[in-house]
Amino acid sequence: MTGKPLLLLLIASAALLLAACASTSPPTPAPTPIPTPELAQGEPSQPASTAQLRTFVIDPAASEVRYEVDEEFFSEAVSRLGKKLGFFRAVGRTNAIEGQLVVLDDSPPQVKSGEFSVDISTLKSDDSRRDRKIREDFLESARYPIATFRITSVEGLPQQYVEGEKVRFQMTGDMTIREITIPVTWNVEAAYKEGALTGEAQTLIYMKNFGFMPPEIPGFMTVTDGVTLVVRFKAVEQSP
Repeated sequence: MTGKPLLLLLIASAALLLAACASTSPPTPAPTPIPTPELAQGEPSQPASTAQLRTFVIDPAASEVRYEVDEEFFSEAVSRLGKKLGFFRAVGRTNAIEGQLVVLDDSPPQVKSGEFSVDISTLKSDDSRRDRKIREDFLESARYPIATFRITSVEGLPQQYVEGEKVRFQMTGDMTIREITIPVTWNVEAAYKEGALTGEAQTLIYMKNFGFMPPEIPGFMTVTDGVTLVVRFKAVEQSP
C-alpha cells in the first residue's frame, strides 16, 4: 500500500497509540483560563487619546517686553535737567526676548512647559541717562543682563477653545532677576490663530524683592517701588 492510503494508515496508528497511553496515565488538569477584562453591558469602549504636544517659539521681531514705573521729579531736576515737576511714568522697552511654550492639545488644553529669557541690559526709555543709571547702578543690568521666567502652573484655561477667540488665564512661575528667584503670577490674554499664539501678559513686581532699592537722588527724583511688567508676545508653532 503506497501513497495516500499508507499515510492515512500511519496517522490512524499514531492516534490509537496515543489513546492507549492516555488510558494508563493520570489525567492532566486542564489549564485555568486567564480572565480578560470585559466592559459592563452597554458601556462604550474608550478611544485612545489623540492629544498632541505642540511647541510654540517666541518671535522676537513681533514681541516686546516693557517696564512701567512712576517717578517723581523735584526742583533740581526741573532746573538742571529740564524735567517737569511732579509725577511721571517712565517706560522702557526691549524685544530681546527668547523662549518657547509646549502645550498639550487636549480638553482642556494643558501647558506642559515654558521657559523665557530677556536681555534686560537692552531696555531703552526716552532718556538715555535713565537707561545708563539702570544698567550701571540701580538694576545693575550690565552685570546681570539676563532675566528668566519658567512656568510652573496655569489656571483658568477653558475646557474647549475656538480658534481666534481671546481667552484670559493666569500663569505662575519662577522669575529670576539678579540671580534672585521669586514666584510671580501673570495675568494673560491670548488667542491662537493661523499657527501662532499672540497676546499680552502683565504682572507687578517690587524692586526690593530682587535685591535693590528704588532709585532716589536727593533734590532730583525718587521712584515708587512697584514695577509693572508687560509682555506683548507672538509665538509661532513649530512643525512636528
